[in-house]
Amino acid sequence: CSVPCGDHGTCIDKNRCLCDKGYSGDKCDTISCEIESNCSGHGECTGPATCTCNDGWSGLDCSIPDCSTTKNCSGQGVCVAPGT
Repeated sequence: CSVPCGDHGTCIDKNRCLCDKGYSGDKCDTISCEIESNCSGHGECTGPATCTCNDGWSGLDCSIPDCSTTKNCSGQGVCVAPGT
């Protein structure tokens, strides 16, 4: 490979790397949360395929809202965002 793939990728062509899960970029040196839908917009990618969720959100991809303050909609609806 004319492009070094580093510790997180494998050379699959003269100038292409196949990155391990949780990494991206030409040299597989950028931490990525693409598989986790980039933390669903409710958290921050803090490690390879690892999201740290904002307050009120949980799950591997930060897509689960915490509706405990509304008693989970009292069984009369669907929680779509924290506290709603």
